Amino acid sequence: MAFGSQNAQSAQYCFTFYVSETYQPVCPGETCNTIVTTTTSVSTNTTSSTTNSNSDLSTLSKFLLIRDDTTDKNGLSRFSVLDSSEKQYLYRLKNSNDDSNLLLIVSYPSKDVLGYVGNEWRNETLNVTFEIYNSTINQWTNGTIKKLPNLFTEKYLIEWNSQNFMMKKKLFSIHHKFYDECENVLAQFRMRFRWFNWTLIKYNLELFSDKLPEIIYFFLIAIVDNRNIFK
Repeated sequence: MAFGSQNAQSAQYCFTFYVSETYQPVCPGETCNTIVTTTTSVSTNTTSSTTNSNSDLSTLSKFLLIRDDTTDKNGLSRFSVLDSSEKQYLYRLKNSNDDSNLLLIVSYPSKDVLGYVGNEWRNETLNVTFEIYNSTINQWTNGTIKKLPNLFTEKYLIEWNSQNFMMKKKLFSIHHKFYDECENVLAQFRMRFRWFNWTLIKYNLELFSDKLPEIIYFFLIAIVDNRNIFK
């Protein structure tokens, strides 16, 4: 520190001292300008695409499928399809009982044939075509069902109306679920719990979307049930 002839601090000679948070060196008599730094926080919104989960699903309709306690001459179990009240019969699934060996679905009580699955539907390597009748346009529309090999997940590929859909059942899961190409859940079914082996086997089916005709779900339940019997 330097002092002048009047024993006062001299401004001619000074040292630089860093005495402020701004680290601005000043000599005696100079004004220290404080620099204030303002930090602006920018928030970024990220939009992601997600698929629906079970908590997001809204049930459009429910069905109950009941397997008959008797089988036809080919060993196929026939099914009755009931509405959500479990009282009104809507459809019947049965074998064609001829050389064609088709899986048929007929309306109840009119017994009109509304669709069928090709005769290879009972083979171990499942790769079949099916047709469904649309009374609105008076036309038959076809699709395919193919079982995909997988060790831990039961998978079926469904082609319908130039779109691909998937049915899956993961290991230890009680539900078979249907998905569209975006992995949205369209429907699911499960076998109802039975207290006794002699009670009828029943399947609960829930639909969350109308992307697929309900008849396709009925076909898949019959196919899965038949394959489980003859494993």
